[in-house]
Amino acid sequence: MNTWGAYSYKDSLDILRTTVKARNTAATLEDFSVTFKPTEYGSDLLMGWDDTFVEIPIQKL
Repeated sequence: MNTWGAYSYKDSLDILRTTVKARNTAATLEDFSVTFKPTEYGSDLLMGWDDTFVEIPIQKL
């Protein structure tokens, strides 16, 4: 697939879709940042940029 941007995006091909609440960061993030935070049952995926971040829980089955 040779696609730049989202011009040929098809939501039917999504593997995962979730809804989470966006929150404000304690400090401004200059670059888009991604990290994982270990939890008791898996980890949380944290993604943030500027003054906003989201936390997506990921659990082991």
